[in-house]
Amino acid sequence: MGSRKEKKDRTSNQPALISDPRSFLDRPFVRLEIGRLPTFPDIDFLRWLPTLKAETGLFLWRPTWYVVKASERCVPRWMMPNNSDTLVHAHYIIPDEEEEPSYIPSPGDYYCCSSVAKNFIASMYGITQFWSVNDPAARRGLKAVIEQEAYGREMPHKEYLDFLKSIHAEFTLHSWENLDNQTLRELLG
Repeated sequence: MGSRKEKKDRTSNQPALISDPRSFLDRPFVRLEIGRLPTFPDIDFLRWLPTLKAETGLFLWRPTWYVVKASERCVPRWMMPNNSDTLVHAHYIIPDEEEEPSYIPSPGDYYCCSSVAKNFIASMYGITQFWSVNDPAARRGLKAVIEQEAYGREMPHKEYLDFLKSIHAEFTLHSWENLDNQTLRELLG
């Protein structure tokens, strides 16, 4: 049972304040949930997110940060408002089974990212910023790759990187070693 602070305030449209975000995210998944973070998501918290097997999303609607507790499949697009200031989601990866570095945005990440918000991935490597792909032909290419993956036909790593380059899909990794909380705050907005 959650604390009183975690129960939704029925007098407003605001999600509940999550007093302990780690406990909130660490409990077993029952349903999609959203809550307000009490503070800016610091480096320790963001480094911890990729250790969770369930996907996690964060978004900033100035001045408030929100957290989305999702299933192992994904954070649904409709739970991450496109008109947010900043969107962050975590990529969980089992290091021994990794074929493609988890800091690289997936075709779905590019296809679903916001064209108005700053888009980021938290991975075991750091924070990756990536930008929307708006060219219609490039978006069709992304959709084709997503559909192929749905049938279990994943593109080899080098071929995927070449594909991203061909459609001008950009990303920048900011490694944990080169970040501190002040730099992170400036980066995330």
